[in-house]
Amino acid sequence: MYYTPQQMRNLCDEYGSIRRAADFLGMAEATVRKRMKAGKPIKISETVNQVKEMEKEIDDLKRRLSFISNQKPKYIAVGNEPAKIIAIGDTHDQPGMSKDRFKWIAKHCAKVIPHRIIQIGDFASWDSVSTHDAPGSITHAQRPSFRSDLESCEEAMALFFKEIKDLDIPMELTAGNHEDRIQRFENKNAETVGTLYMQFEDLCARYRWRLHPYGQWLFIDGVGFTHVPKNIMGKPYGGQNSENQIANHATHSVVFGHTHRSSFRKAPKIGINNSIEVLNLGSAMPDGYVAKYAGTATSGWSYGIYELTIKSGHIISHRFIDMAQLQEQYG
Repeated sequence: MYYTPQQMRNLCDEYGSIRRAADFLGMAEATVRKRMKAGKPIKISETVNQVKEMEKEIDDLKRRLSFISNQKPKYIAVGNEPAKIIAIGDTHDQPGMSKDRFKWIAKHCAKVIPHRIIQIGDFASWDSVSTHDAPGSITHAQRPSFRSDLESCEEAMALFFKEIKDLDIPMELTAGNHEDRIQRFENKNAETVGTLYMQFEDLCARYRWRLHPYGQWLFIDGVGFTHVPKNIMGKPYGGQNSENQIANHATHSVVFGHTHRSSFRKAPKIGINNSIEVLNLGSAMPDGYVAKYAGTATSGWSYGIYELTIKSGHIISHRFIDMAQLQEQYG
């Protein structure tokens, strides 16, 4: 079989030089250079393709192993003093939606200087890769492009980062089911694997968000943060009183989002003065915003952020600051 000049250029780019590409092909560098300069195809062994396929399989195995390791909980210890956390619920950025709130929230963070900032996931809606709209439907045709979603997300992250870039505040993002949309789309469209979610990971890295995979627990001094806990069947807890279910089943204090309804529950557990706390952060979307899918259904959504104090596995204080107050103070 033969490699075209373009395929050879691609191979050289992949390996970083003509010499390395020639080594891979088992050919002399001078021969490869001569054939490329003449614009002629290069005859290669069939085993080269077999090696390339094996490399792809190895890369795929590495991704799978990385995914497995990423499901392990991450633990962050703090000092003797209680940890001050700014916790931000689902922001659901999307093209055309106002981004002023990202600036207001960041300005508040710069004012109070917490030990850590945590965004609980669904930073953006990623409607471009949604599978809810049937192909051929009007809503499917009206979806934004992935590039539009990505550019909108970057604009929001840039606004936030501008206000806190000079401060040394660790920032965590526990990916939500909407971020998981990207990976589910890649899984169904093999030609996109490793190209879409990687761009979101790059955005997070550039704007200093440490990204945690969807479903992973992030523990801060014994309190677990995740976008939404999952039940024994691997399904997210949901419904009008999901906090009660989570409180009944949890063995540690929990902070989560997902339902967009803020609530706090202290649940007693067997033992002397033993209890856990469960906090739903609600949403950090524009004040009063209701997504199209919710329609006229009962929502009870809340809009704002939380200031938390955490110590030894407990949420010892929680203060909700609504979006209208943030706008009044920083808008």
